[in-house]
Amino acid sequence: MKQIGPCNSLNLIDKNDSFYPQAHIQFGKLANFYFLVNCVLSIFPSINTSNPIYTIFPFIFVTSLSAGKDAIEDWKKKKEDDTINSTLTKVMRNGSLLDVQWKEVELGDVVTVNE
Repeated sequence: MKQIGPCNSLNLIDKNDSFYPQAHIQFGKLANFYFLVNCVLSIFPSINTSNPIYTIFPFIFVTSLSAGKDAIEDWKKKKEDDTINSTLTKVMRNGSLLDVQWKEVELGDVVTVNE
């Protein structure tokens, strides 16, 4: 990965991949998929001898914990990105050196790198 700016990496963030639980992310996790299969099987009385709530509650609980953990990670990532994007850097535009925030750097700008 190319090193750019104070964060030492180029962060590419997919705007579609946010906190809101997406099925392919949540159920790609083994524990969540296990509880989902159990919930589906609990619908059939011939397979499940107990009350379906005993299967559905752990599913909702584990999925909620997982979604909550993802929300906290996304919030921390956004906070860190906002901090880095608001720091200043020097950019060469139209023959002059300007101080701009990282979020204002555009494709084709020449950026000075300081250690």
